[in-house]
Amino acid sequence: MNLQYLLCIICILRSCLARYQKFADYEKASYNTTRQKIVNRTLAEAAGVYINKSYDTSLQKTVIITVAAFNQANNGFYKVYFKNFLCFIKHYQLDLIVYILHHEIANLEMEMQSLSHLGVKVLTYPDNLFWNLVNTKKSHINRGKGYAEYSGSFPSFQSYGALVMLVPALEALLLGYNVIYFDVDMGLVQNPIPYLTKGDADFVTTLEIRRCPEVYPSSDFQSVNWETIEPNTGVMHLRSTPQGIAFFRAWLERIVHHNAVNDQKMWDRKALGATYTGNCNWNQSDIPSRRKHPMSATYCFLSETLFQNGLLAILCSTKASYKDAWILNMFRHATRPINMTNPKVNSTGRFPVIVHANYCNGKSHELSVRGLWLLGDNYTDVDAEICRPYQVEHTFYNQLNWTSEVEQINHKRDYMYDAFVRNGSLIQGTYGLQVFAVDSSRRKRLIPDKDTFLELFGESFHLIKKVPSEVMAMVEEGPPLVSLKKPKGVRK
Repeated sequence: MNLQYLLCIICILRSCLARYQKFADYEKASYNTTRQKIVNRTLAEAAGVYINKSYDTSLQKTVIITVAAFNQANNGFYKVYFKNFLCFIKHYQLDLIVYILHHEIANLEMEMQSLSHLGVKVLTYPDNLFWNLVNTKKSHINRGKGYAEYSGSFPSFQSYGALVMLVPALEALLLGYNVIYFDVDMGLVQNPIPYLTKGDADFVTTLEIRRCPEVYPSSDFQSVNWETIEPNTGVMHLRSTPQGIAFFRAWLERIVHHNAVNDQKMWDRKALGATYTGNCNWNQSDIPSRRKHPMSATYCFLSETLFQNGLLAILCSTKASYKDAWILNMFRHATRPINMTNPKVNSTGRFPVIVHANYCNGKSHELSVRGLWLLGDNYTDVDAEICRPYQVEHTFYNQLNWTSEVEQINHKRDYMYDAFVRNGSLIQGTYGLQVFAVDSSRRKRLIPDKDTFLELFGESFHLIKKVPSEVMAMVEEGPPLVSLKKPKGVRK
């Protein structure tokens, strides 16, 4: 081996060892017995979820938390989103714990008093637990896009990625509390607690929807491959079971091992040994979970119709080419508010539970046009009444004439059926790959391969009509056409 190369390897190893030793030193220096007493007391006071602790006694060991990054760069808007979120917390009379990333705040005591004045409970960040996790990293620190630097002397998203936002939940779990976690860039159309606490899954979260679907997962639970779905961890319900704690910690350690920025990309249910159950959803809540073995965790995805992320809530509900599928799915699978007796609420109305304004520009504008921006004009003044009253009857969802919208869509699709589903037509779902020929009985018959297509229809690819999935579903399916595929090596 070349001596220069060997010296280079030794230098790299020394650098890594020095960095890992820093993590151990940070862990040792961050131990704080006084903070631990405060944490125990605050969690005990907040447990029960509601301000009125007798409102739902089944939640006596459950807390609601969020993590505030007020000290981070470009965080001015974050504090505004937080205050708007807090308006919903007050409206539903929920008891919220705010874990604050305190490391760069000049006057921490004043900041904590300011937050307490807004009616929330405040805890400093669990540094010791954070460094305990980071100190599990023994692998090489990956470089490049998608990887966190792992270079900072205190927890921050810039240095350690999304891991920073998850550690407070682990602290509460380890102390025996179930955790309901929220990001703050969202509007709570309905009280989310009754929807979040169904079933018995150890880990409950929402779906990451990266395109507007024609067929929504919530409408077809049985055929969805839940093993391939990516979570969106802006909303979570974590149960403090031995399996749930082990699963959650293993997930965080996996993030550390890869020094990944994105927590969701590290959420690999096979690697983490978890089993899917659907019982966090209203239509499957009576089905108990089944574990692969006694210590394996269970997870559940909430309906994307009720818990909508930015793309689905904003683009899919407004863009003409996607809105029809959104309207139909909402009409079939969304809900009216629980215990709603308000006569101003549309009797045919359909409502999500949460609108999470992630992955979109103009969050405050998008929430505002949906009736979900509650901050008053004096929201910068902590002594002012910052919240407008929340009225579900003023939301976008109540103002839609759902029956009329559905009737128009059905009329349009009947027209499309008559226009496209004719003898000899070639049709294909909007996002589908399969091509069908329509026979004289108006049945769709699968064209099994390219050779068959060319033999029967020549180079007529331009005649294939894209048809919405709802229209495709209206067409009776006949037997596939007989394949005319040629054996290998045989040319025309």
